[in-house]
Amino acid sequence: MADKRGTLTPEFKAKVVLEAVRGEKTINEIAKAYQVHPGQITQWKKELLAGATDIFSGKIGQKKAEESTKKQEKFYLQQIYKPPKTFHSGTMQSDCVTPIYVLWQP
Repeated sequence: MADKRGTLTPEFKAKVVLEAVRGEKTINEIAKAYQVHPGQITQWKKELLAGATDIFSGKIGQKKAEESTKKQEKFYLQQIYKPPKTFHSGTMQSDCVTPIYVLWQP
């Protein structure tokens, strides 16, 4: 199932970790069945148990809202403060936006 590094989907990880949390099989049996290192399953299990309290406290929705707000702010700032583009072969590109404060100097 895991031929290359970084190819494991979140669904696969959840399936493996939930089986480990149930405790019907040992970590080594699960690791052998899914061809994953036992230490990796232990790490995923710790992450699941550490994040489980966030599910019931409502922090997950807050984190997503904060992340989207930060992404929007970053996008708007990038649109406002585009760096001036250089001249290429004697002509300036038409989408060049230079803030006014850069042009005006006392």
